[in-house]
Amino acid sequence: MRFLTILFALLSYSWSVAADQEQQPVVSEDGVEITYDELQFMLSKTDRDMRQSAANDLGTRFEILNIFMVNKKMARDAERMSPESAGDRYWDMQLQIRALQRKIALDNYLATQKQPDVAALAQERYKTQKDKYALVPERRLTSHILLACEKGCDGEERRREMEAILTKLGDGEDFAELARRYSDDPGSKNKGGRLDTWIDPSAKGRLVKQYLDAAFKLTEEGELSNIVTSRYGFHIIRLDKLEPPSHLPLEQVRPRIERAIESEWRELALKEYQASLKLGENVVIDGKAMEELFAPYKLPALQK
Repeated sequence: MRFLTILFALLSYSWSVAADQEQQPVVSEDGVEITYDELQFMLSKTDRDMRQSAANDLGTRFEILNIFMVNKKMARDAERMSPESAGDRYWDMQLQIRALQRKIALDNYLATQKQPDVAALAQERYKTQKDKYALVPERRLTSHILLACEKGCDGEERRREMEAILTKLGDGEDFAELARRYSDDPGSKNKGGRLDTWIDPSAKGRLVKQYLDAAFKLTEEGELSNIVTSRYGFHIIRLDKLEPPSHLPLEQVRPRIERAIESEWRELALKEYQASLKLGENVVIDGKAMEELFAPYKLPALQK
């Protein structure tokens, strides 16, 4: 029994010493102190390689302590500032401090709130807003024959040439062979007019509007357009392949949906928190002081 009493006393003493140690300064100079737990936290935020170096090298360790103490002494000097000694710099500092405190308060509020079951909500949202999060739009592969006709070109002559090509196609001549023979598009003519890029309704900017509009009016693979006019000249477009719209599976878009739900929850929670702190019925406002403070910013009275 006596042994257990002694052991308990020793353990209690060691716990007390450990607790006291956390609050004891481990570095101090000119009234500025860094406590055990404060240094422990600051080290946890320090670059890992620097921490490891300081663990084995006293020079690096002293360098780290020097950085921490310089920062803390600067903080002390900032705390000594006053409106009388620093003027507007003091108020600038207060605004920056409040902005940081606001962020910390908001983060702390969110950390104390129960988050929704985003996994279940994501599944429900996928069902109800599938197009928003998972739609893969229809896309197409096309080929074309281009007769270039830009500034200074005889448009009527070029159109007649294209009408002749359209007639050849109507007579059954091979599209790819005609593209190789007549097309002015250097990127596709040697491939029989084939464009290797899939296009969808959002391809604006990559292809001219007239081309896109005509390509998406075609409904069957192998179908040809009429003559299409663009700023580049005249086109005949063939629809080579059509992939209808589809939807990505839930698991592929789940992270995006969950991020959206978390963002919405965060925004709503913060709005509720800020609303709870707005001025209420117990507020006391010095009306005379308000008039004096806002007087310099009043607009001049309008002349009647």
